Amino acid sequence: MAETVFAAPPVGARSAQRRQRLLSLAATAALSLGSVVAMPAVAQAAETPSFTTQVTEVPDERIDIAIEGTGYGDV
Repeated sequence: MAETVFAAPPVGARSAQRRQRLLSLAATAALSLGSVVAMPAVAQAAETPSFTTQVTEVPDERIDIAIEGTGYGDV
């Protein structure tokens, strides 16, 4: 059984530098374009609903309860 092996031609120093520069440029372009394109797609976190209460007691007459909230939409 015979195997055939193909060797790649030797890479010159200039060719390797060009390839490295091209890959560096492509990576930089991909990162900068990715950040420009992705920015509008970032969702803003919704406001977390919260509320506060205040209880006032008038002895032998009434109890007043005030409730205020934010982040609940149209309730």
